[in-house]
Amino acid sequence: HKAYAIAQVLKDKEVVMISDLPQKDVEQLFFTYGANIKDALEYAARKHGENYRAYIIPEAGLVFPVSPGV
Repeated sequence: HKAYAIAQVLKDKEVVMISDLPQKDVEQLFFTYGANIKDALEYAARKHGENYRAYIIPEAGLVFPVSPGV
């Protein structure tokens, strides 16, 4: 189930969602809100340093990647 897979990922990872949804709605889903890709990447660099790694998944509502072991 997609909700279970998302919950498993969110236990260990932070997911920044760039969406037209209001910020409070995104945060109620336990995602970090990003207004746009530039803001999201700047947030990641501030939080994790310039050498961070991130995955960018366009149209992620249609797919959800699963890490091995999830």
